Amino acid sequence: MSALIFAAVCAYAGTAVYAALQNTPQSSLPTLAKSEGGELRGIILRCEQSLTEAPSAEAGARIPAGNFSSESAIFMPDSDGYEHIAPADLDSLDSVKLKELMQSPPEIGGGAKLIYGFDCYFAAFYKGESDIEPGPCCIRFEDDTEILRAEIVSVSRSEADCVLLLRLMLTEKLLQRRFCSAELIYN
Repeated sequence: MSALIFAAVCAYAGTAVYAALQNTPQSSLPTLAKSEGGELRGIILRCEQSLTEAPSAEAGARIPAGNFSSESAIFMPDSDGYEHIAPADLDSLDSVKLKELMQSPPEIGGGAKLIYGFDCYFAAFYKGESDIEPGPCCIRFEDDTEILRAEIVSVSRSEADCVLLLRLMLTEKLLQRRFCSAELIYN
């Protein structure tokens, strides 16, 4: 009897999943913005914290909440001194604020750090098509062949500059980047 009930529940669930996938309206899927792409030059920001005492862990290892942090984080043995700049500093991002961030001197670096969360932000000056709007996109960082999915969170235009704020999923390669250039790509 249990086997029959289990089989019936599986069949019902399978039918529901199949029907849901077949009836998904295509208009609800996000489409890439309409543009030819362009060049980006900026700074990667993550939620980070410098450490005075470091755990004994490998670079890139996820450290559980406990002695070093109230939440889980990725451990990196070296810092670059820019851990004090956080995604919260990107509120109302414009060209003046981005220039200040990119020209700010590093604080004392070299010690270990923790990186929180699963995403990071790329605040960048943009050169390319003028019809750029917030939405999904792809980017390829300098000296890299991998294309990453991203989302343009905000666009700020002035007479001289266009500034984009992009959100990306944190990858191992992004743990090492800070000041960089990238290519904005649309399919």
